[in-house]
Amino acid sequence: RVLEPHAFDLSAGAWRPVTSGAGTGARSLRLVTFNIWFDPYHWEERLDAALGLIATWRADVVGLQEVTPR
Repeated sequence: RVLEPHAFDLSAGAWRPVTSGAGTGARSLRLVTFNIWFDPYHWEERLDAALGLIATWRADVVGLQEVTPR
């Protein structure tokens, strides 16, 4: 299945389809991946630290591994 590319329109506060050949105006993309480690050992401290780092990096896309429902 082919997916249509979209870009977030800040002025409209919504995702809009990107027309063929049109750019988003973005000159960079910051992608961050983070291994959360599902073990309960110091879980809350590790979560606070991880969320703080992720907020500091101000990534466009965040990928998380070993995430549990908690």
